[in-house]
Amino acid sequence: MSIFRKGLISKLILLNTSFFPFFVVTGAALVLLEAITYSGFVKHHLFLDLQVFFGLLVVSGYLTAANFNSVNGKRTKNFNFLANLSTITFPAVLVIGTVFISIERANYRGYVYTHGFHLDPGYFFYLYAIYIIVFLINISARKFNKGSFLPLLIIVVFFFLIYQNLQGDIFDAVPKLKTAIKHPFASTLSKGRYLFADFYDFMQFVNKYTPKDAVIMRMPQQGKWPSLSNDGYVRGFIYPRFTKAGDAAGLEDRDITYVFIHRAYGPPRVDNYIEKWPTFRVPAKRIIYMNGDDYTKPPIILYKDYDPKDHAYDNYWGLIELKK
Repeated sequence: MSIFRKGLISKLILLNTSFFPFFVVTGAALVLLEAITYSGFVKHHLFLDLQVFFGLLVVSGYLTAANFNSVNGKRTKNFNFLANLSTITFPAVLVIGTVFISIERANYRGYVYTHGFHLDPGYFFYLYAIYIIVFLINISARKFNKGSFLPLLIIVVFFFLIYQNLQGDIFDAVPKLKTAIKHPFASTLSKGRYLFADFYDFMQFVNKYTPKDAVIMRMPQQGKWPSLSNDGYVRGFIYPRFTKAGDAAGLEDRDITYVFIHRAYGPPRVDNYIEKWPTFRVPAKRIIYMNGDDYTKPPIILYKDYDPKDHAYDNYWGLIELKK
């Protein structure tokens, strides 16, 4: 124990206790920033991995709880303010998060984002976990002997994170398993269409009209386009083709030969239609649209550049073959 009371390690632990409230506020700010932009925004622009930062926050909270009673009042003043602020704001955050999460679960992933709120409700679970860390440290410091509450702190936080990651998978997997059990002899195409609707046909369309070595630009990953923006998910359908996230500047990438066209869904369209992608002009050798929701039908081929303000084919999936 003496090594934790003396020297550099002791100073670092005390410094961690002093700055823990700053880590909490920074973590909450990063969660909110990513919630209103897209998954991966923080890593792409700030060079921070949100999950790694959150893991470090948990470690910092553990060390803070372990040494809370060994520091003077000046060092704990900021934490007391944070604890009081958390107590005041948590009910409002809990109610707002519950409403948004319930709306999302009642419809589909990305529903809240694309219906005027520009927010991914899934990130509220990270905020809840941050509140739990603060509350447990506060309880352990004031009502229990030093260190006696630490095991519960770790168990609660990590089980919460495991639940947060598994619940979405379980929510998606159950209806798919039921379908497979009820229709064991259905064709692959029928199963795919039942499980993935028109998205399945579009993936087969991509396989049919692009070479196996194609590199296809996709939109940055976010709740607005939850399926087509997810590289791992899409490549499960179109492997060995490769995808890269990009925007107008990414068209300069010589490796990219095609660009996905995400069909438009939802409310009446406007010039800056939120669900449609690309949202920028693309110089094209040709544009290939899937004819309706059936990839086996002859495609619609246009030999012109892609213009997002042209709404004639808003409701069609498609591909842009780039000029090279």
